[in-house]
Amino acid sequence: MRLSIFLNSSFFLAVLGVPNVHATKAPTAKTKNGTYVGLTVPQLSQDIFRGIPFAQAPRFEVAQSLNSSWTGTHEAIEQGVTCSGYGTNNLLGLEVGEDCLNLNVVRPLGIKVKSKLPVMVWIYGGGFRQGSINDREFNTSYMVETSVQIGKPVIIVSINYRLSAFGFLSSKEVQSQGATNLGIRDQWKALEWIYENIEGFGGDPKQVTVWGESAGAFSIGWLTVAYGGQNSNLFQKAIMVSGSSFGIGSGNLVLAQSTYNALTNDTGCDQAIDSLQCLRERKCFFNSKAYVIKVYVVPFETLNKTITNLPAGLASFSPTLDGDIIRNSPSFAYAQNPPLIAPVDIITGCNTDEGMSEALGAQTPYNTSAEVENFLTAGLGVDSTVANEILALYPEDGQYPPYSQPMTLDWPALTATLGIQSGTQTRRVYGIINDYAMMAGRRLTAASWTPLTGKKAYSFRWDVDPTRIPLVYTAGLGVGFAEHGAELSFEFRLPYVR
Repeated sequence: MRLSIFLNSSFFLAVLGVPNVHATKAPTAKTKNGTYVGLTVPQLSQDIFRGIPFAQAPRFEVAQSLNSSWTGTHEAIEQGVTCSGYGTNNLLGLEVGEDCLNLNVVRPLGIKVKSKLPVMVWIYGGGFRQGSINDREFNTSYMVETSVQIGKPVIIVSINYRLSAFGFLSSKEVQSQGATNLGIRDQWKALEWIYENIEGFGGDPKQVTVWGESAGAFSIGWLTVAYGGQNSNLFQKAIMVSGSSFGIGSGNLVLAQSTYNALTNDTGCDQAIDSLQCLRERKCFFNSKAYVIKVYVVPFETLNKTITNLPAGLASFSPTLDGDIIRNSPSFAYAQNPPLIAPVDIITGCNTDEGMSEALGAQTPYNTSAEVENFLTAGLGVDSTVANEILALYPEDGQYPPYSQPMTLDWPALTATLGIQSGTQTRRVYGIINDYAMMAGRRLTAASWTPLTGKKAYSFRWDVDPTRIPLVYTAGLGVGFAEHGAELSFEFRLPYVR
């Protein structure tokens, strides 16, 4: 496969990573932490600031504000460090590390401090285990370019947040020390930084829209109920694509504790009196007759490798109810009078075939109702009575609805060409996953929002099939399916594949 010359200037420059900058005066922005010097890209008529730190990230601790006494000048022309993820493909070819809480700002050329442009804040997806503001597939320059073309110019800020165990480690030890949901807290800290500093870039802190996809959208769903719905006016609008407050639910605390125990065991911190302190690379007490303090260092490289080698599922590294930033479940927050939800306008949407990737990725040939029932009881944790009620709603001979594609398709033959195992009822499973993880949450959010908050709510279902886009083409079945991530091809103008 090769990329065609479908590349627009935004994507082309982002891929090259070396913008052709004229010898004009470099753009600057004054913040509480000094003045940042960016670069101008005349081909796009944009100013770009990259790698701006918004907080300090001590390991397994809540992010701390920067020292506001620093008033120097700092270049913001190189991309910052990417937060470490989980799995073999988490690096994206980018520099990763723990000092990763930085953001990028893209604005139209010629914007002044008093311009007061609306601000969009991009929160990337990746299952809370992968992602970066430096991922070249998600180039926000295109969105800024489009906003100018339609006469609605905006500034876009993209923010990093901690991932995997670094951002979503959970256990009784973590909860007792208030170190839960660090990735969500990072997002909150970034929004606080934007509120305090975006005017220096020409933005309006009272016109902020948070916008995310997949885990980014689920993050926004949690942000709308964070601290009991008190969003401190940090954002006024929200766009949730393929995610909401509902759907995947909070993390499995039993699994999370098991993962924590495995991590401390594999790093040698299980014998420390304070195992979390040990993981933090600090001096700590170890269990011994003398109870002496030992300087036990767990280097980043060792810890990162250990985390990646853990047999952790998605639920191990996900937001959890902690009684603090995430005080209650969304269903509880929505049911209160008044509701514990941030009163902001929203757009929520998802794709027709969201569940396909998850169902096919399991490589399980579901061929009977008994096998589908086992998926429901073992995979989703429902009892047999509920499982049979679900099976009745998704009959094996059903067409659409509830299915976006007819059950008569020969799924085993269709997927065999891709080396993927499936069965005659795989379509049934992915229809269930689709509604469980995405559609039901979208519908519930959209239907409840205006009656509960008095704010506007818009809902959409994406049904366009971008089969020649790398993000979908390399993972999908070809013509006819709007899978998870399909809409991103149009949001970020990704190139065609030949």
